[in-house]
Amino acid sequence: MRKIIIHYHRDDKVYDSWGVWLWPQGHAGRWISFTEEDSFGKVAICEVALEHEQIGFVIRGKAWEKDVDLDRYINNFIGDVGEIWLVAGDPQIYLAPPTNLRDDLRVFEELDLIVHYYRYDDDYEGWDLWLWQGDKEGIPLKFSDEDGYGKIARTTFSQITDGGELGFIIRWGNEEDPWQRKDFSRERFVPFYRSDDKGKLEIWLMQDDPKIYYKESDVKTEPYLEQVLLDDLDSIRVYTYLPVSADLDEYWGFTLKKKNEKGADLTIALKEVRYCCPQGWNPRCFLLKTEEPVDLAADYYVEHETHGSSKVQFGQIFSSEPFREKFHYAGLDLGFSYDLSKTVFKVWAPTADIVNVTIYSQDEGGKGKNHPMILGEKGVWACTLEGNLEGLFYNYTVTHGNKTYEVVDPYARSAGVNGERGQIVDLKKTNPRGWKDLKWLKLRNPVDAVIYEVHVRDFSSSSSSGVEARGKYLGLIEEGTKTQDGVVTGLDHLKDLGITHVHLLPVFDFATVDEKDPDSGYNWGYDPLNYNLPEGSYASDPHDGRVRIKELKKLILALNKANIGVIMDVVYNHTFHSIASNLNKLVPGYYYRLHHDGVFSNGSGCGNELADERSMVRKFIVDSVTYWAKEYKISGFRFDLMGLHHLETMQAIRQALDKINPEIMIYGEGWTAGSSTLSEEVRAVKENTSKLRGIASF
Repeated sequence: MRKIIIHYHRDDKVYDSWGVWLWPQGHAGRWISFTEEDSFGKVAICEVALEHEQIGFVIRGKAWEKDVDLDRYINNFIGDVGEIWLVAGDPQIYLAPPTNLRDDLRVFEELDLIVHYYRYDDDYEGWDLWLWQGDKEGIPLKFSDEDGYGKIARTTFSQITDGGELGFIIRWGNEEDPWQRKDFSRERFVPFYRSDDKGKLEIWLMQDDPKIYYKESDVKTEPYLEQVLLDDLDSIRVYTYLPVSADLDEYWGFTLKKKNEKGADLTIALKEVRYCCPQGWNPRCFLLKTEEPVDLAADYYVEHETHGSSKVQFGQIFSSEPFREKFHYAGLDLGFSYDLSKTVFKVWAPTADIVNVTIYSQDEGGKGKNHPMILGEKGVWACTLEGNLEGLFYNYTVTHGNKTYEVVDPYARSAGVNGERGQIVDLKKTNPRGWKDLKWLKLRNPVDAVIYEVHVRDFSSSSSSGVEARGKYLGLIEEGTKTQDGVVTGLDHLKDLGITHVHLLPVFDFATVDEKDPDSGYNWGYDPLNYNLPEGSYASDPHDGRVRIKELKKLILALNKANIGVIMDVVYNHTFHSIASNLNKLVPGYYYRLHHDGVFSNGSGCGNELADERSMVRKFIVDSVTYWAKEYKISGFRFDLMGLHHLETMQAIRQALDKINPEIMIYGEGWTAGSSTLSEEVRAVKENTSKLRGIASF
């Protein structure tokens, strides 16, 4: 594990409400409290997995007020420790405590500096260092020694404290002009704080790498293939760690191979290889063009003479027409299909190597039993299990190469506590008495709607509400309740308002409230976990998913009898998890918009955005909305950050709902929370409202 240490100083000494919201890049965030203190201020300490090399954070209060209105990142580690110092209101990340805020400074009679320098091109001729301290004039320093790592430069400073820093530039030239070229264009600084108590400061540097390393073992000097992505049927994009030599053959040392049915390697003819963009003498990104189109169902590998080999993963090919034609599944039976004698499971995972359905007898703990699924057409895996499985729990275990994940079915209709396992249910048994007689309330014109927005928990959570099921689905519809002062609460309050609709803030299953202890946390619910089942923290029993379904239906039924329809707040623009989401584990890279370097597009401001321009993402959203409309008799949908959705997705939702009930309302936020890889002219933003028949925006 990596250890993260964050020192935080406030001049006002008021730390009570402040903490750290921290997330590994591409993963969900969490709250870290300041639990320790030192002479600098407060200290927050946590651990993250070793695989995480970019750790995002904000210093925030409990109401999400930010100290600095920027996302900042920790990406400098000494061994497995990332330690930083922060000053309130100052956006800079300090890698040593600022001198003016230190109580103690070490004084060295002599301080020995040792600089190790590695060049992967093995050409050290003409390279040296330029050093300076503060306003003092700079001096050159030659590399005068070498070891197994590379060249070494040494110098000694006299009568110096550890409160300052040393600036340096690695430069190339000759006696006439020593400044012809730089290795990394910006100035770099080494804090003397990093010296040991004996007055020794040792650093390691590498060609083209801006980082300053304090341990040789932290430097990666071996070349490898970082990413190998299929962008089109004849195009493979390759990113390398460390450049590829131009002295290799016309294909830059690359070979493309695939496995035949017997597992033997077959070499695939390349048409050309070129680097993707001008990079001088240090190309790290290449485009491999094949003579013939590749087979999307086959496994391919790229091999390189110096950088090893890597399996070809799907990249921009996900957005292509050939991929859609081969893998789009139009069936309406994804998820589970239950009857008394058997249950059929189907999941779309076209890039997976192995998929099992894992059956559990309980919603947490215990050992599950794996049942192999069979890959059929269009990338759909299926398995039929005999017998009555009602009430049991299930997940899918999916394998990609050497990695295996357990995931919740995206089409799960029910789940156990905290949504960690799907549940097999007979939905007919979840219908409360009178449900079959429920009809949608008539609404002649959407402008006649009088909508009241409410958070299920907040509506009845006060101890003075007089409600028994406080903070729960059923608490919203209790009748005859009043405060001690006689103020009407519960369903009677909603009736008194004269409204036509209640807009429920998210009631799908969201991630950040612990359903086993719902009073320990709070969230509005805009952090989707499982899209097709109700949130469990609002249910009287979060362990049996059938309870949350029935109680939400009771809420809808009681409101309907009071002539109040239910509008559902839906958040299909992003998920709480990114890399670790169920969707991404099932089909890595497909469900989300990514930049070319693999970083998640973040138009939601929440770390990711769903790529609903892709056919199976669009199908998933349409299937989900229509499921809620039909199963729960929802009267309308309010789309969070609708501006991140493709116009055609929203149009498809409108068309699908029209077939169920054309009076079901749709409206949404016609904007985004940041830049997106989706072109603005096809976004469902306010400017495009005229292209969205039957859909309102605000």
